[in-house]
Amino acid sequence: MPSRAELKTSAKQQLKGKWGTGVLAVLIIAALNVVAGLFLQLSHVIGEIIWLVYFVLVLSVVMVSTFKLFLDVSRNKEVKAGGVFNGFKFFGRSMALYWSLILFVIIWSIPYIVFYLLTLFFIFPGAATGSMALLIPGIIFAVLAFAGLVLVVIAKYRFGQAIYIGLDNPEMPAMQCVKESDRIMKGHKGKLFVLELSFIGWAILAAIPFGIGLLWLIPYIATTNANFYQALIGKENK
Repeated sequence: MPSRAELKTSAKQQLKGKWGTGVLAVLIIAALNVVAGLFLQLSHVIGEIIWLVYFVLVLSVVMVSTFKLFLDVSRNKEVKAGGVFNGFKFFGRSMALYWSLILFVIIWSIPYIVFYLLTLFFIFPGAATGSMALLIPGIIFAVLAFAGLVLVVIAKYRFGQAIYIGLDNPEMPAMQCVKESDRIMKGHKGKLFVLELSFIGWAILAAIPFGIGLLWLIPYIATTNANFYQALIGKENK
């Protein structure tokens, strides 16, 4: 497995001559998210229904397309910003990959959701009344909720390679892609966590001038993550 510095250096080299494409792709995605926000400005129920349909049928497919776009960048292929819509060419496959991944993460989120709600149920009445009989269970549930949140983060890293795997193996069922991600990430979750954590400094700097720097940072991170996947499957194939 290459070092963090090597993965990042490779990403910068692969983006040479393609930064404009990456920035434009991020702008397109941002515009699509603005449209999603506009739907929520409509009348309460209708707006939420339209937003939900838009998210399920459009944004989820765009997310898969984005994985494909930056995976191609990491492989030194020619790419266009319009590639963020390429997932619609295999719409059913894109939907299956994205929502299979989300399903697994949701399942792993259940303990966090349950303990978080229990925390709210006990903490606020306990704080308002000063009742230790409510505060103590509330604190315990808060600790358990934090542990549940850790499980969610772990799930994100366990299953996060599923879309890449599905793009590389179109014949593999979506659920199997998620399981395969779990398999190849054994022993590597911490490495990816630290890799993504290493972008925090850049993220802070990029966000300062009205977030403009994120237009360049997001392609950089996405290409680096694609390189991490490439390193994983390269290790598998040795």
